[in-house]
Amino acid sequence: MIDLVYCLFRLFSAFQLWIQNCGGAFSGPEGGVTSPGYPNPYQHTIQCVWVITVARGSSVQLSFTDLDLEASSSCSHDYLTIRDGSDQRAPTLGTFCNTGVPADIRSSSNVIGLEFHTDELNSGRGFKANWTTVFSDDFNIIIIVSFFYCLIPNFVLPTGPEGCGGVYNNNSGIITSPVDPTEYPHGVNSE
Repeated sequence: MIDLVYCLFRLFSAFQLWIQNCGGAFSGPEGGVTSPGYPNPYQHTIQCVWVITVARGSSVQLSFTDLDLEASSSCSHDYLTIRDGSDQRAPTLGTFCNTGVPADIRSSSNVIGLEFHTDELNSGRGFKANWTTVFSDDFNIIIIVSFFYCLIPNFVLPTGPEGCGGVYNNNSGIITSPVDPTEYPHGVNSE
């Protein structure tokens, strides 16, 4: 009989978590994530995992607007762990088990993971965070060059002498047409 009661309790708990969107996978340039039931107190004994994925070549910036968890000096009760990737083997970017808004967190890749764990005792409001996509300088240069390549027929990156062309390996910089700021000559094919 005790096994049946325990089984029903676990089933009911799982059903409640399903209703309250405990965990999940998100993608897109920006969005928000909250603990189940936020801003109402979160449930006891839950384990939620969210994975946020943004465009390749970029990273995820996580900004908290609220964090209210059961305080614990060792984070042994309720806690939120942020990982630099999608699984438990990914490096930890931070573990939080208190109140107050942590500083922004940025992943090193286009994926960040959140793990929310609660015990059977006290609870708080939980957390609310927003994510945005952060593009690297390399990604921005690729977009600009791709934009010109698509709009201008026969567009070729300039190469050669007198500011016409070359190989660019910097993370940032300015690419201009030959003889900028004057008008470029007709028929020039720089590579």
